[in-house]
Amino acid sequence: MANTNDITRIPEHQSTNITASGAVAGAGSLLWGVQLVGGSAATTLTVYDNTSAAGTIVFQAAVPIGTSQFCDITDLGPLKCYIGMYASLAGAGGSAQLFWDA
Repeated sequence: MANTNDITRIPEHQSTNITASGAVAGAGSLLWGVQLVGGSAATTLTVYDNTSAAGTIVFQAAVPIGTSQFCDITDLGPLKCYIGMYASLAGAGGSAQLFWDA
C-alpha cells in the first residue's frame, strides 16, 4: 500500500468522514483509500468486514498526535467488504475520511 499523502490519486468514489466509530457502507462495498488525522492523542483506525467492530480486519492504520497520513489502496485494487464496512476509530480528536464504492 502506497502512503503518498497524495489524495488526488483517488478517482471519484464515495467518501465518508468519521469522528467516531460506526458503519460506513453495506455488503459488497470496496475500500479504495483512507485519510487518517491524529487529534490530541494518537489515532488508530481499524476497518472490519462486518456490521460491527468484530470479525475480519481488512485495514488498520495509526498516526501520532497532530499528524495525518493518506493511505492509497488503489495500487492493490480495492479491499472488499463482503458483509459490510465498519470503521473503529480511537484517539481523542482524531478523524478519518474513507473512500469507497458500493
